[in-house]
Amino acid sequence: MSNPKENQLTTPYSAVLPSDINAEKALLGSILISGNLAQNMLDSIVDKLQSQHFFEPSHQIIYQIMVELYQRQQSIDTIQILDQVKKIRDDKKRDPKSLANYITKEYLDELLIYASLLSNPGDTARLIRQKYILRGIISSGEELKLMAFREDKDPEAILDIAQQRLFQLTMGNAEKNFIKIGDIAHETLSKIDLIHNDPSEYNGIKTNFYDLDHKLGGLHNSDLIILACRPSMGKTAMSLALALKTAKQGRGVAYFSLEMSSDQLCERLIAAESQIDFRKIRSGELDTNSQAREYDKMGKAVATIAELPIWVDDTATASVLEIRSKARRLKQRQDIGLIVIDYLQLMGGGNDKVYAGNRVQEVSDISRNLKVLAKDLNVPIIALSQLSRKVEQRDDKRPMLSDLRESGSIEQDADIVLFIHREDYYNKNLAQEKPDQAGKAEIIIAKNRNGETGFVEVAWIKHLATFDNLDGAKLGKPRERY
Repeated sequence: MSNPKENQLTTPYSAVLPSDINAEKALLGSILISGNLAQNMLDSIVDKLQSQHFFEPSHQIIYQIMVELYQRQQSIDTIQILDQVKKIRDDKKRDPKSLANYITKEYLDELLIYASLLSNPGDTARLIRQKYILRGIISSGEELKLMAFREDKDPEAILDIAQQRLFQLTMGNAEKNFIKIGDIAHETLSKIDLIHNDPSEYNGIKTNFYDLDHKLGGLHNSDLIILACRPSMGKTAMSLALALKTAKQGRGVAYFSLEMSSDQLCERLIAAESQIDFRKIRSGELDTNSQAREYDKMGKAVATIAELPIWVDDTATASVLEIRSKARRLKQRQDIGLIVIDYLQLMGGGNDKVYAGNRVQEVSDISRNLKVLAKDLNVPIIALSQLSRKVEQRDDKRPMLSDLRESGSIEQDADIVLFIHREDYYNKNLAQEKPDQAGKAEIIIAKNRNGETGFVEVAWIKHLATFDNLDGAKLGKPRERY
């Protein structure tokens, strides 16, 4: 029944790849013979078992048809399956090599005979999936072995690929059972009491932007936070300010910079910490009269920054799988409390063949995987994002959720969506027309899954390329800011 080319590996163990064809037949036959109870049977396994987990290619097709019928709440029987198989054949223009040609009434009748072998659908589904994982491990091992023999890749790169392959195999593999609400309630009360008596046990990170913390309650573990604005509005500046304030609390920060180099980021941190004009630091044009004092301030700033637990990865092309792999390895060695990614639209999904130019689907998968990563590592992740040009076409330039670029799923996956809005970005005469608004920026809380929305004002300190609290900002003279 199997097409040998479908499941064969170039390995001496090809003939005995892990599989249990009888288990596959028994499960499919039991679903087929269950009649009205087929929906109930699929209820118990559909979240654990996918079509690609089957070894036999024709079984993959049959199970996929069953799942589609299940989703449409239609009867799952021989007539319905053969009807769907005919549609597949027609779509393939009756390709003689199509695997659908192997699915006949006689074969479906044969599956019914195996139904008597099934005792527990859940256990059988688990067995089929375990065999799939074992085959994946063998396949990945062969691929990695060939890479190592060829010696055309750096060993670290091969290790990254190894982790990516294992991640792909284990995605969705963990099973979680129901927990009684009473148990959760008691645990939650204990956690609240612990935080009340010892604020250091707070389950998250204070941004130390005081008004923002008042509305958000800080950045909570497992949250995906999207920070978005138009180009040059200050998303990198804000993310670095958040990273700096987090690190000063003793919490480690993993900063993935796909746009700027690590030395460019460090220049910004030095400017913010030393309070020296960012342009002077970039150009080296320090004031002659105050050169010694400015060098002293820079030295102290560098000494402070050098002791902070911030780790930067400035790989320009990184997929979500690569970022996940690196973040996991770093968290195993260091106490990472925050991950920052600058920025989302520069990331790849990790498999160009799968997306085939469908960027919307790719970004959707990236945002979903970032949310999974935040939960997996139990840290907040701040992912920077661009906004579409639609913002520029409105009289009111304040961003909205619909302005998020390339995918609506970014909004869906995010726990918090923050927008940066600066009036002086659009009105260069703002300092003269509205002096009270000069040097201010709005942080718009467009989405807050567990709290209120709205906006807060912060200080935009242009000559330092950073943000701060309004009452604590060292704004300097207007000419230095504009």
